[in-house]
Amino acid sequence: MAIGNRDIMFERLYKDNYTVLFYRALDIVEDEDVAADLVESLFADIWERFDQVRADEAPKYLMRSLKNKCVSYLRHKAVERKYEQHFLQMKEEMADEDDEVHEERLRSRCRDATCRVRCSQSITRL
Repeated sequence: MAIGNRDIMFERLYKDNYTVLFYRALDIVEDEDVAADLVESLFADIWERFDQVRADEAPKYLMRSLKNKCVSYLRHKAVERKYEQHFLQMKEEMADEDDEVHEERLRSRCRDATCRVRCSQSITRL
């Protein structure tokens, strides 16, 4: 396939399929920016292997590949959310622990201050 012909065929594939792929990705990921990025990434991947893609199978191949990209994205986001939740839980636990330590220090200071007051009162009475 000649380079000029390859460019024209790829452009036709892009124009014929971009909108359908974008809305399919949007249905799956529910984020316009992510959907656009996934479709662009798909076409970048296809460009690298364009000589191996058969024209009659290209639309099905694009749709299947896009679905796989969307599922991978959603799985990745699920893992991110899981670690984010874990991190937030750890921070809350640390904050609670810090409060307990802080509270114990305050109690200790109060006991010390109370003891000093009592001692000074005892001394003044003598």
